[in-house]
Amino acid sequence: MNAAREEQRIHIAANCDENYAMPLAVMLASLAATLSRERAATVHIIESGLDAATREKVEQSVRGTPIALRWVTIAGDRLAFLRNTLRDFDHTSVASYYRLLLPDAVPPEIDKLIYLDCDLVVLRDIAALWDIDVGNAPLLAVPELSRAARLVSSEEGIRRHRDVGLADDHLQFNSGVMLINLRVWREEHVALRAFAYLRAAGNGVRWQDQEALNVVTAGRWRPLDSRWNVTMHAFRGAADAEAAKRLLAGPFIVHYNTVQKPWHAGFPYGFRDLFELHLDATAWAGQRPARASQFQEWRRRLARALLKRRVGAARVLRGLRRRAGAFMTVPPIRLDREPPAGEGEIRMFVTGAIGPDTANRIAGELATNADRAIVLCTPAEARMVPSASRVHRFVVRPGDRKTQHERLSGLLMRYGLGHWCVILSGDEVMTAPGKEFSSWRALGDALDREGRDALLCRLGGTGRVVRISAFAADPLTGRVMIAPADVAAPDGRTDRLEWRSRIAMVKFRRGMALAEDLCAVRGAKLATIEGVLRR
Repeated sequence: MNAAREEQRIHIAANCDENYAMPLAVMLASLAATLSRERAATVHIIESGLDAATREKVEQSVRGTPIALRWVTIAGDRLAFLRNTLRDFDHTSVASYYRLLLPDAVPPEIDKLIYLDCDLVVLRDIAALWDIDVGNAPLLAVPELSRAARLVSSEEGIRRHRDVGLADDHLQFNSGVMLINLRVWREEHVALRAFAYLRAAGNGVRWQDQEALNVVTAGRWRPLDSRWNVTMHAFRGAADAEAAKRLLAGPFIVHYNTVQKPWHAGFPYGFRDLFELHLDATAWAGQRPARASQFQEWRRRLARALLKRRVGAARVLRGLRRRAGAFMTVPPIRLDREPPAGEGEIRMFVTGAIGPDTANRIAGELATNADRAIVLCTPAEARMVPSASRVHRFVVRPGDRKTQHERLSGLLMRYGLGHWCVILSGDEVMTAPGKEFSSWRALGDALDREGRDALLCRLGGTGRVVRISAFAADPLTGRVMIAPADVAAPDGRTDRLEWRSRIAMVKFRRGMALAEDLCAVRGAKLATIEGVLRR
């Protein structure tokens, strides 16, 4: 019997911080109560430093059951770069993003996984979910029940769904219960692409990791029987009220997904008794919330509503400022010589730290590839820039508060219009690629023939480099754009993305805007080296 159990062991994942330790224990207790005797499960719990006493209480809650716990501790600041995607009124924390670390958090031999949120109770043997064939889909999940979030275009859908290529009638899934194909996640770099989307979307994200997964698996995920994730919207606000009633009659998993939880005093939905039943099977047995008065509940709701409106107003104000900035004239930049107004030149724009190697590179490119060099530098660096009629220095004076991206955008708008602009930063090494293109001129001609305006190149670097569909923020409107990019993930880690690709060459025209990470251009038809060579 034990050998059979091991052969059919179920692997489940959850993520948790100190605030959700008690609900995690309840979920585990419900899982143990419904798991068939013939099966065993390992639960991989991603956490960032639970107190030892808290962890012991969680373990005590499943002791003597066929459930084994495997703790995966990550550094508390590992996903700190995602804090700007959380709003003041959200009931989630950075811990909600831990599930995106699953490809690296579980042993590599595991290629299938059930993910469960902590705020749910399991009412049916989880083996029935585990035994479903995932095929080649990245994940199986339940479509959102909520009328307000059912579609990506709904009132509470994905704000920038059209910018990332999602049709208005595209369904959203709830990520609280997922059957995950880890093999596909690894092969298609699902987590890397999700992190790239979150970086670009910033505080425009509405549904955190769930939104990112909906974007990057669009058209690939498959629906589960809705009984596997019956959310609180079945009680109020369901897209299909009759279907919701049927779900409430026989749920497989009850998911307490709203702000108010069954361990809160003002919980207004059903199935609280189920939560408390399993709570009493844990080390937190007997714990009950103090009841809030009607006035306290009203005050809490009002405070949260006002906070949501304040955050929304701040987002609108930021958008208005961005749009105003898009029509501002480029501030004057000091230059030593005005470049001629000749058409069709190859103009090299050099920014970043200028050292001796960069100076030699400028001279070499002017001798072989470029017609003109436009160099942005500090007064100290200006002495290293070659003095030549085709080199034009733009000196950044003390007190200039513009960002490097703003300065580069200004130079491109003022001196790049109508020219093929090669963009270099510091001591980057980038040459005209391959014997097919002996110069930037030859490459520009090939792009012209293909009707392409911009070229995305990989600039080398170390680590495991992969080609993914990445996302960049439009600096003028704040919208999220999608573009191919080469990304290096050092040691296979998905918490730290290092962009190794960006725009290397662009035929600059009015209305274009270069993304801040230089991996996309608004208003440009993008090509890659590989794409040009294939043609």
